[in-house]
Amino acid sequence: MGRITESIERTNSYVIYGAQILAASVYTALNRLCGRKPRLFVVSDIKDNPSYIDGIKVIPLNDYTGDELIIIAAPPYFSEEIESLLDDKGFLRHITIDNDCENELMKEYYQLVSPERIPGSKAVNVNRPSIYMAKTCHDKSLKSICSHDECVYEIQAGAALTSEHISDLTDDTGDNISLKNGDYCEMTVTYWVWKNIRSEYKGICHYRRWWRLDDIGELNGYDVYLPYPNVYYPGAYVHHIRFVAEEMWDTFLEFFRGYDSALCNSFGEFEQGQYLSNYNMLIASNEVFNSYASWIFDILFSFEKYLSDRQIQPPKRYMGFFAENLTPFYFLYLHKELRVSYIGKDALI
Repeated sequence: MGRITESIERTNSYVIYGAQILAASVYTALNRLCGRKPRLFVVSDIKDNPSYIDGIKVIPLNDYTGDELIIIAAPPYFSEEIESLLDDKGFLRHITIDNDCENELMKEYYQLVSPERIPGSKAVNVNRPSIYMAKTCHDKSLKSICSHDECVYEIQAGAALTSEHISDLTDDTGDNISLKNGDYCEMTVTYWVWKNIRSEYKGICHYRRWWRLDDIGELNGYDVYLPYPNVYYPGAYVHHIRFVAEEMWDTFLEFFRGYDSALCNSFGEFEQGQYLSNYNMLIASNEVFNSYASWIFDILFSFEKYLSDRQIQPPKRYMGFFAENLTPFYFLYLHKELRVSYIGKDALI
């Protein structure tokens, strides 16, 4: 039993501070592992937050009057501010879900609900395969603590759009779509790796979010590795509505129905489920990586042409957001025959 679950077992009641991705995932894990639901979800401001999560009320901190243990489940860059806020208001019993706690908790949860997807439980051996891990870099002012393992190669994303180079490797060499980075985000590096790299395994992470490389020695025996899926209420579709305007999402679905109506219907079913591996992060065998990339870029390029033909001006980063939904759809729904594993990640912000 992990640190957080032990703390829940020892307390009579608890609440969760937060009401977005991390909070919902932490809630799901604690409820399954401990059989204990929080009394409430508490947030700094109810604006832009749901009113309920799985039937449990979400309230602003100013309305909270309890003295329970508070589990802070918010992005790392908010944690210190929230801790100070709670202390100032006299709420001194709190535990923050940092990177270590999140990975420990989600691993414990998925060992229970999907043990076959946790490295070590079904690995062929513990010899590290050959991996080319691309860590996308874009903002030199933010430095991650991602260990510089010999398999990690920092690649500047969108290098064709600037004269300033922040990495020896750039995504504007060879066969590339670097000029599309403003819309495609880290997917321009995914494309570059697809077209220019051959390795037993190929992976993508970011300067803000990166894999726990200590796990790599246990990866052998799987086709693809994804971050522990986040859990959404009432379904995964709530993820896209936070980042893509409803009109734009409807346009995508209209395109998708014309592209492949059966595939679009399956996508709709997938988004009614609760699990989504975010961030366009993956590690996959060379063959699986290339098949995935061929599939997703055909959709994205076709959608781009669809918009251009209709003179529809999309918002920035739109392709990156759509890819973030399509990537887990491909691996968790369309290709259930693949041996999929979940591994931990760390986040800078």
